[in-house]
Amino acid sequence: MTIRASWGMFYDLPYTIEYYAYATSPPWGGGITITSPPGGFSNPYLGYPGGNPFPLNLNSSFVFPTSGTYLTAPLNIHPTYMEQWNLTIQKQIGTNWLVSASYLGNDTVHLWSSVALDPATYIPGNCVAGQYGLTAPGACSTTANVAARRILTLANPTQGPFYGSISQIDDGGTAGYNGLLLSVNHRLSNHFTLLGNYTWAHCIADPYSQYLGGSYSDPYDRRLDRGNCVGGSDVRHNVNISVVAESPRYSQRFVQMIAGNWKLSGIVSYRVGAPFSVTTGISENLTGVGGDRPNQVLANPYCATKSASCWINPAAFAYPAAGTFGNVGVDTVYGPGYFDVDLGLSRAFVIRERNKIEIRAEAFNIQNRVNLMAPNATLSSATFGQITSDVQPRIMQFAAKYTF
Repeated sequence: MTIRASWGMFYDLPYTIEYYAYATSPPWGGGITITSPPGGFSNPYLGYPGGNPFPLNLNSSFVFPTSGTYLTAPLNIHPTYMEQWNLTIQKQIGTNWLVSASYLGNDTVHLWSSVALDPATYIPGNCVAGQYGLTAPGACSTTANVAARRILTLANPTQGPFYGSISQIDDGGTAGYNGLLLSVNHRLSNHFTLLGNYTWAHCIADPYSQYLGGSYSDPYDRRLDRGNCVGGSDVRHNVNISVVAESPRYSQRFVQMIAGNWKLSGIVSYRVGAPFSVTTGISENLTGVGGDRPNQVLANPYCATKSASCWINPAAFAYPAAGTFGNVGVDTVYGPGYFDVDLGLSRAFVIRERNKIEIRAEAFNIQNRVNLMAPNATLSSATFGQITSDVQPRIMQFAAKYTF
C-alpha cells in the first residue's frame, strides 16, 4: 500500500516547487521535486519568450498583449462597513447556575465583489467558417471562440481583441446574519464546571471576494448569485458543551492516594452540514466567466440513502441549454454534519511543597467517528456526489510535566 500527499507552489515563473511525502508498508519516505528552466533560481527567465518581463517599462512604444487581463476599480468606491446589534437576557438559578438567551444580528453594507466588464456574448444559431473566429462551420458560440465574442471585440474588431477579461470591483453587495444563542453556565463548585451553548442562525449574502476575478455568474444580474453564506458561515444549528470535573479530597490517605487529584475534561461538538454550490464544470452560458450551475430536475437533490459513495443524486441535475443559466441557486445543497467528543484525563502528584509531576492523557474524536467532508459537487466529474475525504480519525496523546 502506498499513500502519497503533495503540496505545490505555482508562480508566474517557469518553474514549479513540489514537496511530497509518502508512506509504504514499510518504510516512510519523502522529498522535494524542483522543476526549473536551465537558468534555475539565479536566472528563472532564461529561455522565456521575450526575456524577463519585469520591471514593466510603459512608454510610447510599449506593445500591449492580445487578450490582456485587466483589473479596475471605481474612482469613488465605498468602503465596506458592518452594523451590529444584540439583545441578551440572563437569569441566575440557585447559587451556581446562569442561563442566558441572546439575539445576535449584523448587516454588512457595500460588500465588495467583482463583475466582468467584457464577457462573451452568446450568439445563437450556426455560422460559417470565419465568423466569430470559427475555423469550420458550426455553432456560432462555443468555448473555443470566447475571445471573438467578447463585447469589445464585437464593437471594434480591430481594437477589441487587445482586451480579454476585464474585472471591476462592485461595492453594491450586502450580507445579513441573524442568530439565537442559548447558553448555560455552571461555575466551579461541587467539583465541576460546565459551559454549554446552542446557536440557531442563518446567514445570507451576495457573492464577495478578496480579489478581482469576475465573481458574478451573470455580469448583468448580481442577485442571481445571492444565497447562503459560503465558507462555513451559514451553520444553522451548532451545539458545544465543555465540562471539567475533579475528584473530591478524601479524608482517608490511602483513598486520596488512589482516587484524589484527578481531573476529567470533555468537549462535545455538533453542527449541521455547511452549504455548498453544485456547478456544471462546463461553460454552458458561454460567457467566459465560469461558475456555471445546472438545472435541478428533481425535488430532492440527495441520494435516497446518503453515504460517502452517494450523497448527491446525479439524476437530480441536468445541464442547462446553451447560452442559459441554470436554476440552481448558490449554496443550496448541504454536506454532512459533524459530531465530535474529545476527552482529557490528568492528575498531579505532589512530591514536595513546590515540586509535582502532572500526567495527562487526551483523546480527540475518541469514538473514532467518521466525519465526512463535502462531496464532489462538479456535475461533469466522474465522482460527482461522492465523498472522498473526512475530517480526522481518533488521535491520542500522552504527556508528563514536572513543576519545581
